[in-house]
Amino acid sequence: MVLTECASVGFCAIGPAVMVYPDGIWYAQVLPADVHEIIEEHLVQGRVVERLALMKIPAAGVQESPGKISSDWEA
Repeated sequence: MVLTECASVGFCAIGPAVMVYPDGIWYAQVLPADVHEIIEEHLVQGRVVERLALMKIPAAGVQESPGKISSDWEA
């Protein structure tokens, strides 16, 4: 796991955002209290945290693993 800080990505209205790559899941309005849930649910268990998920942007050339991230989930 790598944590990368970046400047604005142009979505200031959604508040603090987190992208899980290469899954391409953008989480919006993330509070410090949400970080543990994102790590445990998404990174460890492979389940999207629906209440925070804004959109899914698959990386080019990356195929989803069956059963890991629901292929029918889209923003």
